[in-house]
Amino acid sequence: ARGGVGYLNVEHTGIHPQGKASPKMLMIHTDEHAAKIKTLVDAVHAAGGKIVIQINHAGRQAFSAVTGSPIVGPSPLPALPGMETPHELSIGEIEELVEIYAAASERVKNIGADGVELHLAHGYLLCSFLSSFSNQRTDRYGGDLTGRSRFALEVLKTVRERVGPDFPIICRLSGDEYVDQGLKIA
Repeated sequence: ARGGVGYLNVEHTGIHPQGKASPKMLMIHTDEHAAKIKTLVDAVHAAGGKIVIQINHAGRQAFSAVTGSPIVGPSPLPALPGMETPHELSIGEIEELVEIYAAASERVKNIGADGVELHLAHGYLLCSFLSSFSNQRTDRYGGDLTGRSRFALEVLKTVRERVGPDFPIICRLSGDEYVDQGLKIA
């Protein structure tokens, strides 16, 4: 922070225990967790820097041994051969997750961070909804790009409502998933 970088990014911060990617993943799903991250935010600010917190849910790339609950995704397709098959999220569960993303974003703002980054890349939950490779749904959250984008756009809209018009929101996207039927730039 003292060196003059544009901002520091604390990446891959979990929004819910169900989406915890590893045993020691940084979490911001409670006010108590947020208070601990605030210590870092305050230290960066004291050094004259800016700090953004990236929030994420690992989705089908999580492990039930880590989360303590079944893993979830847009469709019951494992991330890789031999990995766990995720539970297909219901519409109600998706709507709950929209609120969970918004609450985590609000915590990021409330602890004084300078912005929030939504992780929509690398096959994690929001990315897996965007991808025709991992999203085989036939309801309003699947099908064409409009349907597959719906969850991410609902998250973005609700986060914006929660953090207000002037708080920076960054979206990290995958340009190419390097799999057939996956996301591609061209």
